Amino acid sequence: MEKESYDIAVVVRAAFPFAPPEVYFMDPKLFLQFPHVDQFGKLCLTNAASTFSPRLVDGTMGFLLTEALQLIARSQSGLDDQDFILEFGDYWRRLPTFRAESKFYSLLATNGPTRLIRFYAAKGFALFADADEALCNWLECYGGGFRPKDFNAKPTIFVWLDQPLHPRNYPKTAHDIQVLTRQSCVNADEFLASAIPVESGRLPLILGFKTSSGPVLAGLEIREPTVAKAGDLTQRRNCRNDGFRARRVPDAVLVQRYFGATHVSLAEVVRVDAEWCLYRGGNGFSAELFAKKVAIVGCGSLGADLAAMMAKAGVGSFVFVDDEVLDWGNVSRHFLGGVHVGQSKATALASELARQMPWLKTEAMVSSAEALIDERPDVLRRCDLIISTTGDWTSECMLNAACRTLTRFPALIFGWTEAYGIAGHALAVLA
Repeated sequence: MEKESYDIAVVVRAAFPFAPPEVYFMDPKLFLQFPHVDQFGKLCLTNAASTFSPRLVDGTMGFLLTEALQLIARSQSGLDDQDFILEFGDYWRRLPTFRAESKFYSLLATNGPTRLIRFYAAKGFALFADADEALCNWLECYGGGFRPKDFNAKPTIFVWLDQPLHPRNYPKTAHDIQVLTRQSCVNADEFLASAIPVESGRLPLILGFKTSSGPVLAGLEIREPTVAKAGDLTQRRNCRNDGFRARRVPDAVLVQRYFGATHVSLAEVVRVDAEWCLYRGGNGFSAELFAKKVAIVGCGSLGADLAAMMAKAGVGSFVFVDDEVLDWGNVSRHFLGGVHVGQSKATALASELARQMPWLKTEAMVSSAEALIDERPDVLRRCDLIISTTGDWTSECMLNAACRTLTRFPALIFGWTEAYGIAGHALAVLA
């Protein structure tokens, strides 16, 4: 291999010697050619967890220069090329067309095939899901039970790539997206035509691919294509309908025009699905546990905290049963705070947990355990487990009797604490 030379600079900042020196290529064009080089030419040799002695400046400098030489050698030989894939997001966010103010939130299943999906856009963000129902549920939970008044789901496309995106293949134009889509499925242009906005406007979409460390999602946005106005090159006009009546443009022509030379902007995709939020995409997520429904009978300080912990552990559905309201005397020890004083404990807990974890399915029953057993035992029968934390002898006796005598009644756990919380107890009654 022919040897190349590179000019580098060593930079010290105001925090030196408590912060280590930094090494830069004088030519920032090596960004996306060498891994671990940012858009300013900085060699990323350390991270926030790296520690250096401010008294050993010479040793630190020698270490960094050695690391820089090794990085250059590995980059020239292609040994670190896979790092472009493993650290895709770091490079994507540093591209000049990346828009940090655009937030894409994803509820999508992170696998193929390439498909039409749905999205809802508001100021500053867009939410993506495989179906309108998922969009509605998430927005209502996050909004405290209220769906946005302007809710209007629209189609877009999720392009699932067979191979990870390398910097040399990063899409720069709408046509590049068309090329990637055609590589990923046979009916690409039909998908693209269905995704184009009916009225002129922007189209946000998502690319996805699999890596050795898990799935990766990337956001892009296409602007409505325009051309310069005749006689005034400083003004632009919409050109999608040129030569045709509005909404009468053939799909083939529309796709060719919309997915042309228009430059795209990039966005970060933040996963907000349960699997990612609970386990960061690790192997700990249990679809079986997430499918379970638990009834919490008694939404006081013990029941509320227990529900929150179970939700964070991965239980996906809850029924909350309580006929009391929260008062100021509860606030110091209750999961719910002062903002919920005067509200039903069951209703407030269901709403607050769903707002904090919008993937949850919650149901509130403003009722005593006794009334629920007498009038609506089916509510409890639909659960996989009942946990009673009422501390009330009558209701717990009735629950115990129901568990032992009624058919198809789930297992039951009684929980209580000793005074001042010095001990806790749990007693299981199996049906």
